[in-house]
Amino acid sequence: MSRGTLISVGFLIFIAAISFQSILGADKFSCEVCVVYNDQRVCQKAVGEDKDRTINQAIITACAGAGVDGFTEDDCQSRKPVKLECSAN
Repeated sequence: MSRGTLISVGFLIFIAAISFQSILGADKFSCEVCVVYNDQRVCQKAVGEDKDRTINQAIITACAGAGVDGFTEDDCQSRKPVKLECSAN
């Protein structure tokens, strides 16, 4: 094989390895959060790369599932979850 062909093949393998690592390593945390708002308990799961952001996303989703409107959304999100479980993937 010519030198140019070897360089091209090496470059393609490098790009494939980076892509493969990005796809497999994207979600590092899985969290389940339950909130109680207006006597309603709602649990939601979220996955993400950053633990704090994953928890926050699960809380936001749980509050939305509790039927919280924009006026009381901050009140719901500021409450301590009644359940918070995270695991590293």
